Formats: sequence, C-alpha cells, structure tokens
Amino acid sequence: LVGSEMCIRDRLLHAEYRPEVHFWEMCSLCQRLLLTGYASLIPNDLGIIRVVSGLLLNVLFSSLLIGVQPYKRADLNVLATISSLIQTNAFFAALMIKVFDDFAFFWTPEDTARVLGYSSTQDFAILIAVFCFVFMAIVVIV
Repeated sequence: LVGSEMCIRDRLLHAEYRPEVHFWEMCSLCQRLLLTGYASLIPNDLGIIRVVSGLLLNVLFSSLLIGVQPYKRADLNVLATISSLIQTNAFFAALMIKVFDDFAFFWTPEDTARVLGYSSTQDFAILIAVFCFVFMAIVVIV
C-alpha cells in the first residue's frame, strides 16, 4: 500500500506519522467521535457515568499515544502527549465538579467542603486552570 496512488493522494492525512502507524489519524478521529458521539448516547441523569467514561477513554488514548509515539518528529510527540494530559486533567476537573454538585444537592455546603476539600466549583476550577498554566509554562521553559 505504501507508494500506491491512493497513499500518495492521501499523504496529507498521514505525512506527519511514522510509516508503521500511518493510521493514527483514524485512531484520533475515532477518539473524538467516541468522546462526543458516544457521550450523547448516555442519558443526562447518568452524568457521572458520562464523565467517567470520557475520562477513562482519554486515559486509554493518552497511554496509547505515549506508548506508540506516532509522530516522526519528537517535538510533535511531546506536544501531543502534553495536550492529551491536559485534556485528561480537564475530564478529572469535570468529574470533581460533578461530584461536588451532586454532594451539594444532598448535603450542606459545609459538609461538602469538609469532605471534598473545596467550598465551591469555582475554587476548584481556578485551581485546575492554574495547574494547567503552570504545567504548560514548565513544558515551554524546559
């Protein structure tokens, strides 16, 4: 297949990937489809299942990305890994915000803050945003 007319025409889709993982763009598209399309199939009342399944799928894809290292250039592999880890962090933040909201529905705000360690979802969102920016700054500096 390598060198065929179809492969040459479609090189835009796989030019950045190592030849043995030329299909990685399809894997990436499947991940996006599962994260958006599959999530919409889960009912709204099972929101925590929706977030957890997205988190697990993203962790699986991040692990594959780290293991396979599909890009020809090392800097692209690092950038893709960082991007994937930040996306995993965003799913974790969504999970913690969902847990906080669910706890706050049944408990007092003081009990929720005592159990989870933060008093509002805004506090946690700021903490996660700061963590992401520090993480990106460290990567840019190094």
